[in-house]
Amino acid sequence: MNPAAAPLAAIAREQARDFAGARVAVFGGTGLIGANLLAALAAAGAQATCVARRAPRRRAENVRYVEASVLDGAAPPAFDYAVYVAGATSNYLDDPIGTVRLASEGLERVLDRARGARGVVYVSSGRVYGRRAEPKPLAESDCMLLPSPSAGNVYDAAKLIGEALCRRAAAAGTRAVVVRPGNIYGPWGERAPVTSLTQWIAQARAERRIVLTGPAQAVRNHVFVADVVDGLLRALAHGRAGEAYNLGSADHLSNGDLAARVAAALEPPVAVEHASSEPPDYMVLSSERARAELGFSARCAAAEHLPATVRWILESENA
Repeated sequence: MNPAAAPLAAIAREQARDFAGARVAVFGGTGLIGANLLAALAAAGAQATCVARRAPRRRAENVRYVEASVLDGAAPPAFDYAVYVAGATSNYLDDPIGTVRLASEGLERVLDRARGARGVVYVSSGRVYGRRAEPKPLAESDCMLLPSPSAGNVYDAAKLIGEALCRRAAAAGTRAVVVRPGNIYGPWGERAPVTSLTQWIAQARAERRIVLTGPAQAVRNHVFVADVVDGLLRALAHGRAGEAYNLGSADHLSNGDLAARVAAALEPPVAVEHASSEPPDYMVLSSERARAELGFSARCAAAEHLPATVRWILESENA
């Protein structure tokens, strides 16, 4: 059973007043965020369009699919609102140049098309803040700490380029808004994301164990995809042009705690092994700005939705 179905239905009811009848284009709509976002938009009565290089095998009801890349030079479809979520996840080094081009050339084409539209949201990442040595909550005004040279900058700095393009577009009159989610988990659409969660489940199925290769005490913010969709739509309707909003939850979990929860959700449970003695680092997000300005508050706790997501992944792989 899809653990995001009920939360997304509630979001659709709440967001119908802002998006019913509106033309909303989602660029990169077949992955974790895009597929769930399109489901909520269609249920809210929006004229939802998915723009992706390949249409999914299972098409959502009341969603129009356009097979195209934002890098192929063709003009994006007309829209009232747009969400730009195109790009790689943790597999960004498989195509580093493509990762940078999607966050620059591809986004710029959509921003050009967004002139005169009601709004566009660029999905960035909490990773842009860089890894911190202390668990201090990070606000949108905090400086970014990205080490150089670093292979991680291919993804992190590409997201910052995208944010800079949005700020530039906002200064020119386009209502461009940025959101920075924490580590997202939940059911996906056509494409399985490459995340620690999916990799651990694959390892557990193959080896009956989970091996932590990074520091067990490192802390990340983990947020369910339905909450990200909620915050994203709030930013799309009400976010301030040129501003960024953190979309996080109360679930700041260590890598060890997250792995233990995944292991316990498997049948039968598996062992967790620690292979690293590296010192921990932290990504603790403050979502105070999103709460104050957008009314956003994550409602889906990891205690319930993480085990449900693990079960959904296993059921989907066995289908």
